[in-house]
Amino acid sequence: MRGRKSTTRLAALAVSVLIGVLPADATPKIEKPSPASQPSPAIKQTWARKLTGLKGGNWRTAFQVGQELAALPPEHGYAILKDNWAKIESVEARQQILKAWYYTLPYPLKPRNHPRLADVLELGTRDPSPEVQQWARELLQKSKTAAETPESQPDPADVAGVPVQDLRAGGDANKRYFLVGPVKAPQVPPQGFRLLIVLPGGDGGADAQFFVRRIHKNVLDKRWLIAQAVAPVWDARQARETVWPTEKSRYPTAKFTTEQFIEAIVADVQAKVKIDTARIFLLGWSSGGPPCYAMSVRKSTPATGAFVAMSVFKSKEMPPLDNARGRAFYLLQSPTDRVTPMRFAEEAEKALQAAGAKVKRETYEGGHGWHGEVWVMIRRGIEWLDQQVGAKD
Repeated sequence: MRGRKSTTRLAALAVSVLIGVLPADATPKIEKPSPASQPSPAIKQTWARKLTGLKGGNWRTAFQVGQELAALPPEHGYAILKDNWAKIESVEARQQILKAWYYTLPYPLKPRNHPRLADVLELGTRDPSPEVQQWARELLQKSKTAAETPESQPDPADVAGVPVQDLRAGGDANKRYFLVGPVKAPQVPPQGFRLLIVLPGGDGGADAQFFVRRIHKNVLDKRWLIAQAVAPVWDARQARETVWPTEKSRYPTAKFTTEQFIEAIVADVQAKVKIDTARIFLLGWSSGGPPCYAMSVRKSTPATGAFVAMSVFKSKEMPPLDNARGRAFYLLQSPTDRVTPMRFAEEAEKALQAAGAKVKRETYEGGHGWHGEVWVMIRRGIEWLDQQVGAKD
């Protein structure tokens, strides 16, 4: 019964917050925990040091701390977080703690059924940072949808007509990808389908497929296919720290690199349908950005252009940048992004141009994540990459 009441209250809170109104008489009344439900002073002090020590720079640490806190007895965990919320200086740390209360390990992440989730997300909606508020609102929206929709939910109506196949490249169970688009179109384009390979950010999981299908619907046309890679999980540490292992940033237990994964996807798609090899583009954001850079600066690569958004740039973890000569890179970054600051995109632009690459950097407002006119921004990037390889058909 407590879980049902919590779910109902969470859905009601989500509606109020999402429309930007939380009237006083609608504010959820939180029962004051009894003294017996409070953590001991020693435990409080230990957690206070741990939370106030999150100074930023490592979102994985903040997420792990949030996971540990959410695993405590519900009243204890919430009381500790509420007492220390305002003392957590890092915006990204507060965002990751919200995420940790919503999702539970192991990977792939699943929504957590926590009786105090609504209270924790309320801390986020009242946070002074607009970026933290946005994360809280998005999680509230997800929780509202989950509360109202059975697990056997059909595809969202807006993407129900977008074809998708759940495939394994080369028959390898670890090389899962979604192939989006009209593979069985009545008429294959003369030069073959153009291919956009997507490496999602965050944990690189399968749950990005609805967003990716919306890209196909709202950005691309029938000449295009999208192959969304699903990040393999080799162990919990890898899933937290190295979502997309590359040739220069390997993980000991990974059986293949992301570059090899991309090559396998291209080969698998080509075995099914004719592909326009002049237009095989990569799209990666956040954690999916570095492998896009790495793949695009290899001496030999099937990729002819890369669209990297809200990500870091570390040239030491890539092949020689001289390989980028003549290749196209479209960079999208928010000046107010505190997770992956603007300096990374600026460094990428400078280094790649110096190596002879064609680079265009654009900005958007809203901080880390997809904000604003998302489909317009993605369309501009794809069109620019397309222009770099020749006139459109």
